[in-house]
Amino acid sequence: SMPTLTLARYILELSLMDYATIHFSDSKLACAALFMALRLDGDTNPWTLTLEYYSGYLLTDFAEIVPVLNATLHRKPKVKTIRSKYSHKIFHEVAKVPLLTTEELFENNLDLNISIKLDESNSS
Repeated sequence: SMPTLTLARYILELSLMDYATIHFSDSKLACAALFMALRLDGDTNPWTLTLEYYSGYLLTDFAEIVPVLNATLHRKPKVKTIRSKYSHKIFHEVAKVPLLTTEELFENNLDLNISIKLDESNSS
């Protein structure tokens, strides 16, 4: 839906202000933002086989980006222009959507403990 797409765009626009996102690929950032937008809109299992097929990514391929983007959403903005823009009716007031914790975003979608253990074993 257009509100979901607008929410994903809002997340991506906020990410432009976050230096921590600079090393992620654009396509994975887009997938993470869409996943988050779908979850924030109430979809319990948003990353479908169709999205996997057309994006070429599994949820595990971009899961590490979601906490970074989520932290950006929760952080008090230094520049309020983006949040103000997306609080307007033209942009479906997506900046006012209730936020979720990272654990809530991944609920029923990915076992965070498994992915954290995989990351730790890959770095050793």
